[in-house]
Amino acid sequence: MSKKSKKPSATKAELLLESSTFYVDDCLGKTVAVKLRESGWKIEWHRDHFQRDKVQDTEIYEYIGNLGWHFLTKDKALRRKPIEIDRMLECGIRVFSLAGNDMNSEEMADCFVRNRLAIGRLLKNHSEAFVAYIRKDSATIPQQVIERMESAKRRIADAKK
Repeated sequence: MSKKSKKPSATKAELLLESSTFYVDDCLGKTVAVKLRESGWKIEWHRDHFQRDKVQDTEIYEYIGNLGWHFLTKDKALRRKPIEIDRMLECGIRVFSLAGNDMNSEEMADCFVRNRLAIGRLLKNHSEAFVAYIRKDSATIPQQVIERMESAKRRIADAKK
């Protein structure tokens, strides 16, 4: 009879996190990218791929979507940009946006790290594109975004017919 390992096995959410690449938006800054890398996240920072203010957001979404990466941002007005949310969903990206602008770079990085497992659970439970909001102690997809996701899925399916 073989001995059982005393090391706990990783959950599916943890495995998804380990295999995922996260694109850090320029608005979060290099400090956030560095801190997340130091915490074991696979990170791609905006300026490693694009010059500052030289690319349209829609081009970034296509780029991220084509590579299968996830998007970290802090766009506080994102909720009021339905066309932009639709474009993110059409590009197939999963977005994690910090809610609240009262954090410095260290606090923003800590917020993502603190919510790591909640982010992993969202990745595990939602295989399609989404926009989630990260708060200091939670990660959620608001109902109005879920409705937009459903609407975007129907539009994409209709366009393929």
